[in-house]
Amino acid sequence: MGMFCVGILSGLLSSFIYGILASQYSALRGFIPSNLRRSLSWEFRNQKDAEKSIIRDIKNTKTMRVFTLKCSTFCNEHTGGKLYRALHDSKHNIEQKYLISSVDNPYVAEREYNLKTKKGDLKRGIEQTISHVQYEKDMPDSNVDFRPHNEVVRFRLIIFDSNLYLSYQPPKEEGKKSPIQKYPKDSSGYCALEKHFEDLWEKYSP
Repeated sequence: MGMFCVGILSGLLSSFIYGILASQYSALRGFIPSNLRRSLSWEFRNQKDAEKSIIRDIKNTKTMRVFTLKCSTFCNEHTGGKLYRALHDSKHNIEQKYLISSVDNPYVAEREYNLKTKKGDLKRGIEQTISHVQYEKDMPDSNVDFRPHNEVVRFRLIIFDSNLYLSYQPPKEEGKKSPIQKYPKDSSGYCALEKHFEDLWEKYSP
């Protein structure tokens, strides 16, 4: 019984300490040497919570790479909100690469079923995204490229020059509502997931 109580108290103490550290994360980073900070990641509650951080990266990056199912966040002005506007109002040309699901991807029907959306809605959304990206790709001196993929999308990647954002795609909930992890460049997470993107980019080369 005594050991059981100690275990509970230990767990509560650990949670308490973690909460304090998490709430003070931004302040603590200033005291952590830069070579150690590269290995750290941070987690946001959802896409809305991560918006300010992502917008800062949009303003400072030269490249952006995205692996996703539909990509409405950056390619649909009606649903993209602040992130769409930040990207398209950017004062500098950002080289953009998108890996967007093919409309023929078998996973699209599975995702649509799990989300309980109207049959065909997700496929039409992907078609609209691809049409938008294709239009931008065909513009003179375009800095936009995309390749359709047939992967099962369990997570979304947004990769900038300095940071990478990873978000899980829950089976029965929109991905933008799930937590987002941020990995700084040169961290293990950044390097591994960046390589994953590049492998897929080559896999779906025309």
